[in-house]
Amino acid sequence: MRLAPARVSTVLLCLLSATALHAQQPPSSVVTAVPPLVRVTSAFVPANGLPAAPVETVTLAIYAEETGGTPLWQETQYVAMDADGRYTVLLGATLTDGLPLDLFASGDARWLGRRFERPGEEEQARVRLVSVPYALKASDADTLGGRPPSAYLLADPGASAGAGATSAGAADKAMTSFGSVVPAVTAGTANFVGKFVTPVDLGNSAIYDAGGLVGVNTMTPFDAMHVSFTNTTGQMTGLAVQNMGSSAASYSGMLFYDQNGALGQFQGFNNSTHEYRINNIATSGSINFMIGSSSKFLVASNGNVGIGVTTPTSPLEVAGDIGSAGGDFRPLGTQFDGIRWVDEGGAMQAHMHRFGASDNRLYITNAGIDNLTGVYLAPGATSITSTSDERLKTDIEPITGILEKIKNIRVVGFNMASLSVDKTSGKAVVNRDIAKRTMQNGTVIKHQIGSIAQDWVADFPELVVEPGTAEQYYGLDYDRIGVIALGAVKELGNLVTQKDAEIKALNTRLAALEHMLQQLKGQLEKQPKPKQQ
Repeated sequence: MRLAPARVSTVLLCLLSATALHAQQPPSSVVTAVPPLVRVTSAFVPANGLPAAPVETVTLAIYAEETGGTPLWQETQYVAMDADGRYTVLLGATLTDGLPLDLFASGDARWLGRRFERPGEEEQARVRLVSVPYALKASDADTLGGRPPSAYLLADPGASAGAGATSAGAADKAMTSFGSVVPAVTAGTANFVGKFVTPVDLGNSAIYDAGGLVGVNTMTPFDAMHVSFTNTTGQMTGLAVQNMGSSAASYSGMLFYDQNGALGQFQGFNNSTHEYRINNIATSGSINFMIGSSSKFLVASNGNVGIGVTTPTSPLEVAGDIGSAGGDFRPLGTQFDGIRWVDEGGAMQAHMHRFGASDNRLYITNAGIDNLTGVYLAPGATSITSTSDERLKTDIEPITGILEKIKNIRVVGFNMASLSVDKTSGKAVVNRDIAKRTMQNGTVIKHQIGSIAQDWVADFPELVVEPGTAEQYYGLDYDRIGVIALGAVKELGNLVTQKDAEIKALNTRLAALEHMLQQLKGQLEKQPKPKQQ
């Protein structure tokens, strides 16, 4: 719950009676116009419950209504706050002529609103201005049209109209600025750099001197110069530097000197080429770091990029390793130069590298940095090769009964759902809304032909990558299905050979039977036929 300040007091400042001055001065004397200001003393408790900042920005407004309505007048000021949030501000201090006198001409009630410019703050409850401000308009009764009577006096007849002549208006200004009729009112706070809030009143600026440390909008600077501000939309960065020169030698930036006063480094923006550069010598010296206008990263003036190299000779030249969250490059010329992937603990999880001059193959492994048992691409090869030397294999045993096992393996056509990762939750997301695939004649066909991983689990678990959790999915090593097909072909070949032998044996027996049948037939033909009765 937000609490309004308990009390707001207003005191008239810098208002002198022009009538009294008239009574003491002869008709030819100058009457000094005093800017009308009203002192307001109150306290500020931020809505977020935290203490007020040493310097706050407040918008002051005068209304004709206690609530609602449009401000009749308003201004924005920086105000210094004490430890309890108390402050004093002069209404009209930002204007040369102070508060407009016609605000109170009608004699109607006027209300003061205050809104501190920080997130979450609203205008505080309005406070009715008491009779003091209305005296401002009363002082106008001693003027003619708001100007002192002296403004309408003719110039001294004895004065020359040349350069040495002084008009009444000029004398008025001189008296206001330097005369003793209206002394300046000091309303500053210790350690703040003062500024004239009006031509005669001295108040606080936004600059604070904390014993050699300078703060802008802060009373607790962290360094020799500390700028504090609140901006959530990005238009302000705390420091604006602009060189109005337009030549290629025009820079906006900073120069750094050593303890002897020698220029050591330059950081700045080139007004012509729109490059940001850092030089160790001067603005036109050797470039050590530069970002071009098209966000192209440059290091050397010849356009080459070097990291750890002062004179790069290639478009990108790196000295040493390149580390990242996912992988790194090994230095050129080593035995294992390439890219490796490590986990958060630094353990190697995958590596793609060249095995130096030993065989010059490109290896892709999911093991340590010196692992050579993964797949590789030999020089001049057109396909990936797997390491498959019998001398590197142990526990070798044949797989048999393949023909019988693959009876239950389905070969199917199917549409595959897409599988992606939700970047927010890190979980897999399945999308089954896949567009249909059609032939030229409009026939709808399946997207793919393949097999089902679960069909292989029982008899060929080596080909299946089983999920570790319920949120993961089965995988199938299609590349090694060819090995199973090879085994099946071999078994089928053996079966064909066996059947060929059986058929050959059956043919031999059949030939023998046919021979015996022919012999029996011949014997029967030789026997005498029985006589007919």
